[in-house]
Amino acid sequence: MKQLVLFLPLLFGLWQCQSTKTTVRPKQFSYTQRIVNDGKVFRTSLEVLPGKAVEWKKDGTGKWYPHIIDGKGTVVKIQKDMNLEKPLPDSGVSYMLYFELPEKIVPHTYTDAELKKIKAYTGFMAFHPESGYRPATKGSIRVKVNEKKQRVVLDIQLTGKDTNMLNGTYLIGFETGN
Repeated sequence: MKQLVLFLPLLFGLWQCQSTKTTVRPKQFSYTQRIVNDGKVFRTSLEVLPGKAVEWKKDGTGKWYPHIIDGKGTVVKIQKDMNLEKPLPDSGVSYMLYFELPEKIVPHTYTDAELKKIKAYTGFMAFHPESGYRPATKGSIRVKVNEKKQRVVLDIQLTGKDTNMLNGTYLIGFETGN
């Protein structure tokens, strides 16, 4: 399932013209949208954290978890929650993707082994023995920069366990500078 998630409220007020030589600095924001698709209710959220880095650590049971720290890059977190229509104890399911874009964001497609460079991890959270985070190792995260519209387009196409819910196109706004 591929869907286009537009974050229009963010794009308003991002108009800032400077020189033709620009550096892309994403704006920090968090946005959540409720979506109904094929009778299922989802909540999609996108969080962008510039000036941060993600470290992956293991807990006492050997499961991975993200630790957000100060850094030079930009951490992106995408989360999709399901089963929101009939909230029963332990009935919720969440799919997550964390990755860290470099300090200087340029158009690039990170595929398979390159996903490790941006610390891409997917997560499946549910009352289930296989819940937890795992490194993303197959698929791609394509980064496109559109300076004219002042946005970064993320095209995510991952394959593997618990990743299809995260696939799609996401837009994030940015500021420009010299």
